[in-house]
Amino acid sequence: MKRLIRGLSRTRSGLLLLTGLATVLEGVESALTTREAAPKVRRAVVRSDFFSIRRTQSELGYTYWVLQGHGRFASFALFDTWQEAMDEANRRIGAEIEAAARVTARPVPMSVAF
Repeated sequence: MKRLIRGLSRTRSGLLLLTGLATVLEGVESALTTREAAPKVRRAVVRSDFFSIRRTQSELGYTYWVLQGHGRFASFALFDTWQEAMDEANRRIGAEIEAAARVTARPVPMSVAF
């Protein structure tokens, strides 16, 4: 059995066959089990009150900076320099503060006639 798996895993078609077989066996196991299925994928928690800037290097050796997060949606923006990433982060924070200031409730004078 071990020799068969080792021989199949050496070629692309063999790997595809093994992957398909594993998927089918998992499906059969889940169909025959009496337990409740546990969720396998957890949703990512998206926080909108922070951001991170990370330095990353491509496979070709090019260095770039990734601005991640901050906003209603998870986002990734690539920049050539750390300063560009910081400027964009500050712009996003400023835009969010301005939007929050516009949304705040202000008292409106009203006359009520009875």
